Amino acid sequence: MEKYKPVFREIAVAQIAMDPDQPRKEFGVKGEHNRLLVSIKDMGIEMPLAVSEIDKDRYLILDGHRRFECAKEIGLTAVPCRVYPKMDPGEFELRRFEIQNNKRQWTPAERSNAFVKIKSAMGYKSTVELADALHLSHSTVTYVLKMRDQNVEHIAMMERYQLKESYRVEFLKMKPKIRKIKNLEVDAIIRTIFEKISYDVITNAQDIRTLKRIFIRAAVNEDALYAFLTDPDMTIQELEERSQQSGFSLLIDELIQAIAGKKKNAVEFSTDEKPMLQQLKKLLIELI
Repeated sequence: MEKYKPVFREIAVAQIAMDPDQPRKEFGVKGEHNRLLVSIKDMGIEMPLAVSEIDKDRYLILDGHRRFECAKEIGLTAVPCRVYPKMDPGEFELRRFEIQNNKRQWTPAERSNAFVKIKSAMGYKSTVELADALHLSHSTVTYVLKMRDQNVEHIAMMERYQLKESYRVEFLKMKPKIRKIKNLEVDAIIRTIFEKISYDVITNAQDIRTLKRIFIRAAVNEDALYAFLTDPDMTIQELEERSQQSGFSLLIDELIQAIAGKKKNAVEFSTDEKPMLQQLKKLLIELI
């Protein structure tokens, strides 16, 4: 926006503040900091900090926290800045996200926190509005926001195994469907899935969608899933072949799901259904 057009000038270090609400908490490893420190000592700050005026002679950093820390450590009294006029909170959050999004990749938690702050600051009521503002798909924004609700250990695992964003999105869709398989607890299953991704046994997001579909019918597919989860080399394609259901077993599974759903929701069986259930009960007693 023209009203937020920046100007370039040097600002005294004493007039600049780090942003305590900065969603990005990780500014690089110590080695990167050391290289930057040496570079600034030798050549000065090549890329100006981005700051926004918050009061007369007071500025808040939009981008450039590491450069600012190095400048203070070296003892610089002023730093070059791209200075934006005072912004409303929503514009500040949007502009900071865009500046930082084009640099080092965000961690999932950082990105999710940034999205939440933008949505709140701009007063958006829906994820559609937020997605439009960020020029991202609705599904991507929805699942980035869901990262805030995830188990911290699972988020750490996604980062440790360096899952691609498409894998993370599909994993979040699948996660509610994952259940204990024989003696394998859910956390152990999730770890195994991530390991199969890291070793390219699971090779794309479509594989995770297939796995989700098989987990939906885990009661029928338990043996196949157990084999998949205990054999590090077994692929999704092999799992799919083992879990193919006959038409008859599929009908039985659907019937079980329908009856269980009615029971769970306390829905009465109709007068036509009751005699059929009695007949089914009689057949099962005879068979079993």
